[in-house]
Amino acid sequence: MTGKEEYFGNFPKAEKSDWEAAAREELQGADPWKKLSSKMLGIEIAPYYDATSCTNVAPLLPNQSGSFLGPRTWFNCPRVSVNDFVAANQVALNHLQQGADGILFDLGVHGDIGLLLKGIDPRHCSINFLLNSKTEMAKDVHQYFHAIPQVHDLLPGAVFCDPVSKLASLNPPISHLHLGGRLMQTTGAAEDDLKELFLGLLEENSVSSARTAIRIPLGTSFFGDIITIRTARMLWAEVQKKSGNPHPLFILGYSPVWTNEAYASHENMLKSSMAAMAGVLGGCDAITLDPEKNNELSARIARNVSNILREESHLSKVADPLAGTWFVENACQTLTQKIWPSLQPLIS
Repeated sequence: MTGKEEYFGNFPKAEKSDWEAAAREELQGADPWKKLSSKMLGIEIAPYYDATSCTNVAPLLPNQSGSFLGPRTWFNCPRVSVNDFVAANQVALNHLQQGADGILFDLGVHGDIGLLLKGIDPRHCSINFLLNSKTEMAKDVHQYFHAIPQVHDLLPGAVFCDPVSKLASLNPPISHLHLGGRLMQTTGAAEDDLKELFLGLLEENSVSSARTAIRIPLGTSFFGDIITIRTARMLWAEVQKKSGNPHPLFILGYSPVWTNEAYASHENMLKSSMAAMAGVLGGCDAITLDPEKNNELSARIARNVSNILREESHLSKVADPLAGTWFVENACQTLTQKIWPSLQPLIS
């Protein structure tokens, strides 16, 4: 007797009709499909899913078995506000020495990129830049990275700049340095939010060859964030099929500070933990969690959330933990099928 037969052979096969009959009885005759259905992200969520709910489902996230961070790789990237390049360099080094494996530099002023990255090797950590209105700094960043020996050994990172066109003209492209500028705005209707995000990307970029990055805010809707991130990956897979772009989409998940007196005094830590977990399971390449306060203790708490999920919760051990989760897969397929027709004409 095989292991499967030994454990499951004595149980009758469960069908959807069996669940429906049991649910109808519990609801005293009410229709469970109407009574128990709900809405999330503007789409209908059914109370029951199985393998027949999805078609052509395959693991969405590749097994990154060669990464030192595990098959489900993500970079823990605290945000460092840059108003003084020397001071920001020290803050970044402290993060990296205390468990971070990447940095998101939020540039508020101009300065020497070499001074900012003194003692920091982009071949050993993920370096990301948020340029905001400092679009002229994009050229300086590009020149600095292009001069690094073994530039092809860089760990993945991104330069976020709006408009993206300021980045698209930078040549030659640098391996693993993704260019982007779009922060997805969240209104609660994921179809509209993702459509606006990708329309902006496709209108501003030459997607046939670009290494593209986006930022997605991580909020308080656990499954909502997971579905949004995974749908972005599915949409990019469709872009790749039609454009021939071989480069994966780089997604940075960003959790802003969250306060709620009902959960005080550790509400931001609780929210960050849930947001980071959603980012990991959804498929973010990098995660930035803002600390509740501007002090070392808060910074340490925010920094360690991601490390605990990796080192103690072992979320890095499985490449795509949610592959085959029919509820999630169905929601992602539904959103992708709704959004893709609007994007397809923009890809040559």
